[in-house]
Amino acid sequence: MSNVKVSLRQWREIDARIAKGDSVRSVAKDYPITEGAIRCRAKKGSAAPNPKKTTAAEVSAAIVAHVERMPAAQEDMEAIRSSLISAARSSAATAQKLAAIAAKQVELVDKIDPMNTAEVLQGIGALTKLSNDAGAVGMAFLSAERKAAVSEKTGKKEQQDDAAKKAAGGKYGVRQGPRLVASK
Repeated sequence: MSNVKVSLRQWREIDARIAKGDSVRSVAKDYPITEGAIRCRAKKGSAAPNPKKTTAAEVSAAIVAHVERMPAAQEDMEAIRSSLISAARSSAATAQKLAAIAAKQVELVDKIDPMNTAEVLQGIGALTKLSNDAGAVGMAFLSAERKAAVSEKTGKKEQQDDAAKKAAGGKYGVRQGPRLVASK
């Protein structure tokens, strides 16, 4: 009984029966599972285990892999990438200009009593925030490019490892050590 697994459909049936008011003991008799396992799941709020949740990164990787197999879509992706690069450059230039304006405004702040120039300080804060917000597009693009490069490198490494395992006879293949050659 301990090695038998209960399917997701069966867990849902168990949930429904417990919610309907059936006893845990009677439910456990009808399925290959112990009362303790049902009670443990019920303590967590549901007898049915949550199916594996797919992360956004996994979905994104699957979409990219699917799109890469389509030649026309590759051209569209390259056009989108080009547009994003242009937008990133533009936002980086805007961020740089706003930061320069904010830096010039700092010179207007009264160094002895900065609170006398509160309006200037508020303006500097607003310019700095605008500069940071404008730079966010470029930073997001750089981050995505970096993650894609790391993902591609990791994927290639995993493929190489899999190929090496296959060539060596799998995970449990016979390992061969170095050959010793006797010289005369």
